[in-house]
Amino acid sequence: MKLIITGATGYVATAVLRQALLLPSITSVVAIARRSVSCPKSIPTANASKLKSIVVPAYDTYSRDVRRELEGANACIWTVAITPSKARQMAPETVRMVCQDWVVEGLKAILEANPSPEQPLRFLYMSGSMAFDPARPRSRNKTIWIPSYIMEYSKMRGETETQLLDIVAENRTIAEVCIVKPGYISGKDLLNSIFGMLLSLTGLAETIHINEVSAAMLHQIVHGFEDSDGVLLNKELLIIGKEAINLKK
Repeated sequence: MKLIITGATGYVATAVLRQALLLPSITSVVAIARRSVSCPKSIPTANASKLKSIVVPAYDTYSRDVRRELEGANACIWTVAITPSKARQMAPETVRMVCQDWVVEGLKAILEANPSPEQPLRFLYMSGSMAFDPARPRSRNKTIWIPSYIMEYSKMRGETETQLLDIVAENRTIAEVCIVKPGYISGKDLLNSIFGMLLSLTGLAETIHINEVSAAMLHQIVHGFEDSDGVLLNKELLIIGKEAINLKK
């Protein structure tokens, strides 16, 4: 399997990259980022040889050479986004460009590079538990409190989900989409892990460890989306991630 990982230098994508390189079923990893991607430490040489680093100026700009690297891809995990906390400090149009325009153009570029795949391309989009689209009432988890200051951000992320679902609905023979909606992702460092534990214990937010969400996404990429109904919530990611990690032991 040839897997594309976008935003490959990011927090979650780095963990996904490490796990992907160790999976025998994934034979090639194209890591796309705005700077060069290095192989994670402690990865055996044989596994490291799977990695191809691709540098792009932006995630809606793909040269002819880059498009050639997209050819033959079987799957993509898209992690590029701006977090709610950072979004508050940026212009709304910039946030929309990164969180919506780039992912839509990225999916289109990958589909254009693979117009007649033997099997539909699996496109996994990492959204968030607070994202929802008013046009899709079932997209909102009403058990999750959304602060007013990120309401518009959450709607925009939900609209991105809808756009991806619509694109794939028009291209069912060549693509499938899975939208994952994790809660607070812990495991970055000790403070991050403690904060995640407090959120979980107090019930203020859904949480998941970075290794669990990475394992869950890769499990879906390798084994398919047929049981996910297009969307995976945090509780489902926890189950899939834990099972995938246990299988490796």
